[in-house]
Amino acid sequence: MISAASLVNLVPYQVYDAWVTSAEAPGALKPVPPTVAEGTGLDIKAFQNLGYTGEWFVFAGFVVFMWFRLFRREAETARDLALGITPPEPTAPTAPDADPTPDDAERTRSPSATA
Repeated sequence: MISAASLVNLVPYQVYDAWVTSAEAPGALKPVPPTVAEGTGLDIKAFQNLGYTGEWFVFAGFVVFMWFRLFRREAETARDLALGITPPEPTAPTAPDADPTPDDAERTRSPSATA
């Protein structure tokens, strides 16, 4: 098949994409045997496509794994709360080089401003 896109840069005139059909054959038509396209057997491309198919099973397994893990975490939390076990409250982390002295604003304030 010749497409207009393949001819547009080769001919000096305008190209229109169209087709011509005929209702009558000019004579007996010769049957063309089908040919097998290259690369349709079990070659490296086929195994690559099978690998992509296998990835979806891995993704589905990960979803089931994470659902089970989150479900188990929620069940353990509910069981701990029913037993009266509560997690400790998180504390704010302190920087290792934190200065225990008050900041400049607190040091320069007058005593009358604190009231």
